[in-house]
Amino acid sequence: MRKTRLVETALVDLPAQARSAMHALADRGVNFAVDDFGTGYSSLARLKELPAQIIKADRQFIAGIGGDPADFAVARAVVDMARAMGRHCVAEGVETATQFHVLKGLGVDGYQGWLFSHPVRQRELRDMLETTKLPTPEPA
Repeated sequence: MRKTRLVETALVDLPAQARSAMHALADRGVNFAVDDFGTGYSSLARLKELPAQIIKADRQFIAGIGGDPADFAVARAVVDMARAMGRHCVAEGVETATQFHVLKGLGVDGYQGWLFSHPVRQRELRDMLETTKLPTPEPA
C-alpha cells in the first residue's frame, strides 16, 4: 500500500484537476495523509472533499497537551473531526508519557515522536520491529 503525505499548506489552492487525480489514485489504493494539520489556512470544506484517510495533528498542538487547555481543546477537536469524517488521526511530536496517555484517551489512532524513536529509514524500522520491543509509556 502506498501512502502520500500532503502538507496542509499545499492544499489551499489545489486545482480541481489535482483533486480529481487524487481521487483516481485513491481508487487505486493510494492512501493520502494531511500532514501538519492546523498550521495552514485550508478550509474544512477543502479537507472534506479530499480523499485523505489520515489527518496528522501538528506537533505545535501536541506540545502543550497535559498543561495547556487550549492545546488539549485543539487536539480533541482534530481527533473528533477525523473520527466523524471516517478518517484516522495521528499525533505528531509525542515526546512525553503524559502526552501519549492524554492522546490515547482522546482516541488518537497513531503516534509519532521522540518518545518512541528518532526518525529511521524503512530498513532500520523493519529491523527495529523484528528485534526490539518498542516502549510503552507508563501512566503519568
